[in-house]
Amino acid sequence: MRNQFLRWLEGAPPQSVGMYWGDEGVCLVHQGTSGRRTCVYQPPLADGEQSPLSIAIRKLKTYVSITSRDLSLAVAINADDVFIRSLVVPSGLSDAQLEQVAIVEAVANLPVPPEEICMDFMRIDQSESAQNENVRLAFCRRERIDDILAAAEGVQVSVSVVDRDVQALHDAIVSRALNSGMIDAPDYPFAMLLTEIAPRLVICLDALSFETYPVRIPVNPTPESLEDLRQQLINCWMRCRMVRGDDSMALNCLICIGTALPADGGWLHGLNGMENCEVFPCTTMDLQSLIVPGESNPPAEALLIAAGMCDRALM
Repeated sequence: MRNQFLRWLEGAPPQSVGMYWGDEGVCLVHQGTSGRRTCVYQPPLADGEQSPLSIAIRKLKTYVSITSRDLSLAVAINADDVFIRSLVVPSGLSDAQLEQVAIVEAVANLPVPPEEICMDFMRIDQSESAQNENVRLAFCRRERIDDILAAAEGVQVSVSVVDRDVQALHDAIVSRALNSGMIDAPDYPFAMLLTEIAPRLVICLDALSFETYPVRIPVNPTPESLEDLRQQLINCWMRCRMVRGDDSMALNCLICIGTALPADGGWLHGLNGMENCEVFPCTTMDLQSLIVPGESNPPAEALLIAAGMCDRALM
């Protein structure tokens, strides 16, 4: 830790690496001190002594001429592994007092000892004159974080950020809205339809709040199967509005990520409750240029997650 602190003082902070790590292997997006970005992707292996992560790290160090001590990973985990709760607490609580309240809430939702839970909290709004303040709490099982730390230790790199994959996707989409054919970043609420790795509809209510619903994506789209998907999306949006208690809420746009569905999005037009919802295919051509020539192309979702986590490491 002391060496890392001294390196920051000397103007040589660790260089950020956003990482997707999941069923589709490992995708890394590296941002160097010059601002140049590089992407490497290692598909999953059927067998072998080396893990996809160790192979991907070795490739990256070769292409960017960097050592393990100069790297710091920003890792995305599945949003289903993270619980998000909003609390209303009395104003004036210190961080230590608020942490105790958060522990009680976390244990109530995950019936395991406190030492088996990792958590973080953020004060949403705090006013000296108000009696209460809103706090957003995020927590997950410690074993999930321990797996990440153990894997990073195995390749001798550090971990600087752990966050939800949907947050990384949101950040990557918003920062690349122009490259997706949009004039500006989408207004909230908007949705992301993921069609490749883990098919789901992610409804972005604001920059930090997301509702996620699993969906079934047809393997070989037909008019009947696309109509079934349309109905799934209608039901998801209806459930979201019911949870929020706001039937007047309108979805502004839907962004399709992946290549499993027709690119024109015409099959989605006129969804019930989404009449004014614009549909955009999410292109990743701007990110494809980051991939080292000769390397495999990662799925669009993995590439966006890695790029979004790289952005979070720089915040």
